[in-house]
Amino acid sequence: MRRLPSRSVEPRPLGPDDRLVLVAHSRPGVPRRRGSQLDNASVVLASYDDAGLRDVVAVLDGQSQGSLAFSGSVRPAATGTLEAGAFDAFAGRIHLCVSHDGGSLPEALRSRFPLLRALPWARTREAVDWRRLGVDGDGLASILARFGLFADVETPREGCEALVVALSAGRWLMTEDPPFAQIRHRIDERRVEVVATGPTYAIRDDLKVRGYRWNHGVGGAGKCWTLVCPYRSALVEVAWLRHRLHAQGGSAEMRELS
Repeated sequence: MRRLPSRSVEPRPLGPDDRLVLVAHSRPGVPRRRGSQLDNASVVLASYDDAGLRDVVAVLDGQSQGSLAFSGSVRPAATGTLEAGAFDAFAGRIHLCVSHDGGSLPEALRSRFPLLRALPWARTREAVDWRRLGVDGDGLASILARFGLFADVETPREGCEALVVALSAGRWLMTEDPPFAQIRHRIDERRVEVVATGPTYAIRDDLKVRGYRWNHGVGGAGKCWTLVCPYRSALVEVAWLRHRLHAQGGSAEMRELS
């Protein structure tokens, strides 16, 4: 068994089509006081493709000393802090958030950073069939042991790096249905609600044809058109709605279904 090596982050230009995934981990058992959850959390941004994670782009900690204004075109060679604007340089590039467990970390990050609120969040402990991949258990320590590695996975930084290893494309070569592919499938197939508000009267017939239903404001939700569909389809619907409604002051969003 070898200790998990610390991953270096080297500056490199970001391509125009580079997509990023946010990987988050926090120290377990942290009291749910305001701010305490993120003070003991780490976040990694990494590029990815359909096979898995590729290159680490940025590392942010709740208790790092100093801060760094990341450039959206260059991958930084240093770490930053989880403070206001931490993800602004990567707006539009982050498509998915993951953590291994549930807990209150996703809620804390979404509350602090509005940019993350519309992004899907996957919990890898339940979203991946680790046993089918030859892992004895579903904890991060068990996943690392699959590769002859160990780390203090309760430490936020090492827990993040362990999860990056678990989802890295190179670790699962020649593997059918690798972890990241399983996560993408779960995300794409989950059902969400698309909500269109504003001056929708002119496109009401088009909305009906696409399967939307009119909500008269029942339950205090406000008057709107809604459509329940898989997440992959919802991305297309939101783009179509924003194209038709933005100039008139309307809006479109996705809502998670409980």
